[in-house]
Parts: sequence; C-alpha cells; structure tokens
Amino acid sequence: MNHFYRSFQRRLEANRGRKPEFLFRSLSSEPGSSLVEHLRLESFKGPVISASKRALLDEKLVDFFKRNYDRVEEELGESLGKASFSMFRRDLLGIDARVLRRVGRLHLSDVEKMLEDPHTKHDEVFFDGMVRHARIFFKTSFEESVRNKFVADLRLPHQLYPEARSKKRKIIYHHGPTNSGKTYTAMEALKKSKNGVYAGPLRLLALECFERLNRAGVYASLLTGQEIKEVPFATHTSCTVEMMSVTEEYEVVVIDEIQMIGDADRGSSWTRVLLGANAKEIHVCGDGTAVELVKHLADLCGDEFEDHAYVRRTPLTVKAESLEGKLTNLKRGDAVIAFRRQDLFRLKHDIERLTDLKC
Repeated sequence: MNHFYRSFQRRLEANRGRKPEFLFRSLSSEPGSSLVEHLRLESFKGPVISASKRALLDEKLVDFFKRNYDRVEEELGESLGKASFSMFRRDLLGIDARVLRRVGRLHLSDVEKMLEDPHTKHDEVFFDGMVRHARIFFKTSFEESVRNKFVADLRLPHQLYPEARSKKRKIIYHHGPTNSGKTYTAMEALKKSKNGVYAGPLRLLALECFERLNRAGVYASLLTGQEIKEVPFATHTSCTVEMMSVTEEYEVVVIDEIQMIGDADRGSSWTRVLLGANAKEIHVCGDGTAVELVKHLADLCGDEFEDHAYVRRTPLTVKAESLEGKLTNLKRGDAVIAFRRQDLFRLKHDIERLTDLKC
C-alpha cells in the first residue's frame, strides 16, 4: 500500500489548486469494484484493454484453462492452480500495460496480437505468465506446492534419501530356504560392526535378535511399535522395519525377509529402508524371489551388489498324512505354523494343555 499512497500523494501535488472532484471518481466505470483495485488502476499510466477485446481475451483465457487444467494442477496443485488462474485472469483483464509486464512479463502489444486471430491458441504464453504470476502473489503457497510435488513424485524414489546417495554402499543378498544359515551369516557381520541395526517384519523376531546380540556382548536396544527397551551404551538396535531410521548413520544394516518388499500393505517399508539405509554395508535376507528387483535398485542407486545363495543341509519335509484335526497326534520336533499372533498363542496353549510337549 505504500506504493499506492506515494502515487496518491503525487497526484495531489500535480493537481494542487484544482477542485478536488478528481478524488471522487465513480468506481463503477473501472474494471474492478473495490477501492484497492481502483487505487491500483489509478496509480499507473498507460492504455487499458478495451471492453470488446477484454471479452475476447477472457474467452481465450477460459478456453486455455479448460484445455490445460491437468497441466496446471500438476504444476501448482488443485487449490493453488484455481486460485492462481482466478487472480491471473482478473489482473490480465483489468490492469494496464506496466502492471501486465510486472505480473507476467507480457506486453500490451503482445496481447493485441493475440486478439487479432481469435482462433489461435496461446497456451504456452498464458501458462508461463500464470506460473510467474503465482510465484509473485502466492510465493509461500507456490514454494509449498513445489516441495509437495517433489515429495509426491515417486518416479525417482531413490532421490528422496540424499544421505544414502552420498556414499557408495554394498548390498549383500543372502537367499535360501528356511534354516539354511542366511540370517546367521548376516547377524555375524552385524555383531562385528562398530554400530548397526537389525530390521525385521515381526516384534518377536526383533526381540529374538535383541536378546541374541546382548548375549554375545553387543549392547543393543529394542525398538518396535509396541515396546522400547533402551540399553545404556548401546551401539546397535534391533527393530521392526517400520521403526528403522534412515537418517542415522550405521556401519552395517541387516534387513530380514526382503521378499516382503512386494507386499501390497507393508512393502513400502522395505523399499524405504533398502533405498534409504545410511550404511556402508547392507545385508538383506530372504528367499530368492526378490533378487532381480534388489539388484535393479542397487544399480539404480549406484551401489555394489553381491548375491549369496544358501542350501539347507537338513531336508525339510511335509508329512504325508494329516493330524486329522487332533493336536494329540503331534510328535516332538514337529513345526506348527500360524500367521496371526492370536492363533500362535491359542495353539501353544492347546498343545501344552492336551499333550506333554512344550512349545
């Protein structure tokens, strides 16, 4: 408003001695109806677009916005795009040549040429002018829109983790059947490191590794969504995948059950820790279904990749006959598998109640 006030003062000085009618011009004849817009129009000199050409320009602007709505929404977002177009349209139709250049780097002569041929489209001129206009009048919202656009752009997800991209990482894939030694090898590397983290899919697995590390004399803390155990002077952490930090720097990271990267519900958590782990050495364990995917991601990130295959020494067989629905037919050494924690506790309770076996 200081600019408008100074312009108003200059008009007073220039019209000193005259009757003050010039201060009370009707606002109805101006393109806008507000006092602020009236002052803004009065503060500049230069030709204003005529009413007939303004109507033609308005029609071109509306057609432009309809054709380029998706492009505007992608660039500025839905709400900011609509607000920017509304203000750009208002200013372009109502402001004189000097303001026209300021908001969009457009010249009145350029607009006149646009209107000579009503069938010619000027999408690039309007689009560039509207974006520059948004940068001026919606500076904070525009910057926030740019940040949101960057975060939401998942075409290059590995670029979301600058700490990990700043170093040359080594990814070692341990794959094989159950009890083939793949996780054991990775945990031995974790024990020998100065600091590191184990990330697994289940709280019970995180608890098992937490106890294993501390029994080996490696001070480790436990971090899950249900439980936190902080150990004094801990250098290592055992956690569930969702709880792993991608900003803290580690020497060794172990990511268990890597094949869950393809899970529809939780797969994004494995993607996050694999791409974002800020460590020199990353051990991933699981079956072989994700080898090609992990190798592709390693190449994408510029990381070194190693593939270690394991074979189970003791064969694992499925019983030819069923239990006939009776837990009393279980024998020592049998493995009972369930996929929900409630089912596990229920089966454990029933087995120990009906048999002399301990789970």
